[in-house]
Amino acid sequence: DEKPVGSRAIQITGGEPTVRDDLFEIVRMAKEVGFSHVQLNTNGIKLAESVEYCQRLKDEKVNTVYMSFDGVTKKTNPWIDQAKQAIENMRKVNLKLVLVPVLIGGKNVHETGKILRFAFDNIDIIRGVNFQPISFCGRVTKIKDEKREQQRVDYVQMLEEIEKEFDGEISRDDFYPVPFVFPISRLIESLKGEDQVEFTAHPGCGGATYIFWGDGKPIPITRFIDVERFMEFINKQSEKRGPFKKV
Repeated sequence: DEKPVGSRAIQITGGEPTVRDDLFEIVRMAKEVGFSHVQLNTNGIKLAESVEYCQRLKDEKVNTVYMSFDGVTKKTNPWIDQAKQAIENMRKVNLKLVLVPVLIGGKNVHETGKILRFAFDNIDIIRGVNFQPISFCGRVTKIKDEKREQQRVDYVQMLEEIEKEFDGEISRDDFYPVPFVFPISRLIESLKGEDQVEFTAHPGCGGATYIFWGDGKPIPITRFIDVERFMEFINKQSEKRGPFKKV
């Protein structure tokens, strides 16, 4: 009974998509064919060079910009100055960003928590951080096992660094695997009577959480909502047939 479900979101990536002269045309085409959410994945250099370019992205209805951001120092992120300028330009046009750090053991994993703190310091314009531990695949076949072990990063290491930076105010227990939100897709499907995208990646392939900022400190959503019971409730509701009498 399995069948494809159309996606409502698309990410324009590369290489570096901002080197294309027809990028704005591609964005318009994506909207015209029905993608309600268009993301742009960029190194941020073009954004730093021109606030007008940022405004054009906003005018063409790009929803979110994913931007490379590998650290908070010049040692880990040689383009930190350009990244900060890009953030400032995006702030001027009010186009939201997601930071995308690639974590490498022995290179920048020790700045994981500091990257998150930087995002909190700019929470008015940065809507999320998508940490991506390095993956040795594709053309990376001749790297020696010893170096691979030194540079590989798993999610436990990443979460340990976050816990250290925030002294337990953010815990690994605040994070859940991506498929955890699957009941929400089922609920929407039941309500609308339309097939929905189901986030059913392997639970070992990443995790996420929502963190609020208040009174000068982070407040994970798990501190004021029992998310596991909430998802259990949604899952039961999604199994009902017909209009809900009460949700």
